[in-house]
Amino acid sequence: MEAALRHLCCFALAFEILAATALKSADFVNRFPHLKPPLDYNLDGDDSPAHTIGQITDIKLSGSDSIEISCGTDKVRVTFFRNDIVRIWLAWDGVFSDPTSDDIVVSKPFSVISAHITESPDSYELRATNESDVVLRASKKPLLFSMHLAGVQLWAEEAGLTRNSTATLQTLGQRSDEFFFGGGMQNGRFSHKGNRIRISADDSWDDGSNPNAAPFFLSTSGYGVYRNTWAPGFYDFTGPQHAVLAHNESRFDAFFFAAAPRDFAALLEGYTHITGRPFMPPIYGLGLGDSDCYHNERHGEDTDVALSIADKYSTMDIPAGWLLINDGYGCGYGIGPEKFPTNFTTLDFVVAGLHERGVVTGLWSSTGLPNMRREVAGSGVRVAKTDVGWIGAGYKYAFDSVKLVASGIENNSDARRFIWTVVGWAGTHRLAVMWTGDDSGSFDYIRWQIPTFVGTGFSAQAHVSGDIDGIFGGSPETYVRDLQFKCFMTTLMVMSGWAGNPDKQPWTWGEPYTSINREYLKLKLSLTPYFYTLSRIAHDTGLPPIRAMALEFPQDSFTFMNHTGSAQQFMAGPFFLVAPVYRPLAETAMRDGIYLPGGDWIDYWNGSFY
Repeated sequence: MEAALRHLCCFALAFEILAATALKSADFVNRFPHLKPPLDYNLDGDDSPAHTIGQITDIKLSGSDSIEISCGTDKVRVTFFRNDIVRIWLAWDGVFSDPTSDDIVVSKPFSVISAHITESPDSYELRATNESDVVLRASKKPLLFSMHLAGVQLWAEEAGLTRNSTATLQTLGQRSDEFFFGGGMQNGRFSHKGNRIRISADDSWDDGSNPNAAPFFLSTSGYGVYRNTWAPGFYDFTGPQHAVLAHNESRFDAFFFAAAPRDFAALLEGYTHITGRPFMPPIYGLGLGDSDCYHNERHGEDTDVALSIADKYSTMDIPAGWLLINDGYGCGYGIGPEKFPTNFTTLDFVVAGLHERGVVTGLWSSTGLPNMRREVAGSGVRVAKTDVGWIGAGYKYAFDSVKLVASGIENNSDARRFIWTVVGWAGTHRLAVMWTGDDSGSFDYIRWQIPTFVGTGFSAQAHVSGDIDGIFGGSPETYVRDLQFKCFMTTLMVMSGWAGNPDKQPWTWGEPYTSINREYLKLKLSLTPYFYTLSRIAHDTGLPPIRAMALEFPQDSFTFMNHTGSAQQFMAGPFFLVAPVYRPLAETAMRDGIYLPGGDWIDYWNGSFY
């Protein structure tokens, strides 16, 4: 059994290494019964009267980078940010509004842009410059947009932009061989062809939920779309010939990105040019995080106990990067029976003690961080976790809160931001790690997490994770299997205090599990330069460290579809193929269904060539 547990499948290619609702455990607790899912508008259709934009009545240049189109009283502003990036912004009745750009959009149009209009009998061709190979075509009667690259159509509207009482919708044609990815963290899913995904803060962490949605998707046809909005919505790819894209607001504001077909890297670079590059984590952020509440009855109401946990990591020869010392409702830092204490003497002592042991200190909050300046500048806290009890409202409120925490770290220290959060949105990738939420450890949990992380990279969510073996439930075998594959991701964390077996440290189940966990955490530690380099690449280009097979092998169409060889394995950068084990040993000792794209592959464990 021990030998079988020690390996997950890991291979290498020409020096590359191949290395449903979630089941609830008996100890599961609904920590947020007051949070209700938002309405999923238009799920069964909306019978309210619809208004569709009409024919073009006027068109003119508006500055060097923009073109304004009138359709009666409705107006559309087309702005070229680069040759390959164009914004289409619709104002029903001619009144433009923009509640989003100041927060999410970080770029301005390039100074070399000189927008150009060419008229034909039926349409106008709009370009960033007269020589541009990217053309936005606007048909006249009615106004329908399409985008072309070097004469090849990337997308085309099948109906004019439309609004009803709840949403503004865009309908794009869909090719039979076209696949769609993105939408942020969509639990259990990565390839969306034939499916409908929600873009919302749904306050759910299960398979099928969307705990960190992003209003962005990309297509194998060579385009991506970012809806510049805080409003929830849906992207419906179920139609065989069209895709319906809607957000629950009366405005329409979208950025379109053009690239060669299947050039996902170029589309991610364009998307992160507009919404910001993924944040660059500090080195300690790539190590194991340990989260618990120490000022509680289980630990004798004594935050100093965190020092003994750090000592045990050292004694057990298990590497750790950082500790969250107050992760629990009503948990502060101090010693004694006071509820929710804020004892800076204790905090200073614990932070200094952890620092001496080579461990960085973090704090959790469900209510905000009113003492952050003192905690960061005075005590030396460097990590933060924002709880859904604080930011669960999502959208702009959650984004602004996480941005405030990032500033609190960077403005009061020489450290880089390192934050864990949920209910992320477009742009949250430049602020924080996004994790899957409060789940129960099981093989089903492992199974659906893999495609979740495979899919997040298509929205530039570079640093993602889930609690090792969940915060509820779990078992010795699921703990090992979950930890094994997360050692090939940039970020990972354990969270104690909620499961029936409350401690989630790597030694909690004893041998042989402790030794296996140690082996993998040491392997992760040895790969720190590799994952730090991948993090820098993500920071510079938007290309994530954890990559779908389709992202690393875009010319292989087999990687686009949902199957074991695409959804249940991933590339950790360009050199490691990781195939997690998500079935128990009692069922099988073999991880099957592994797909190796063309090339020479090396088994990491025994050196065999494939």
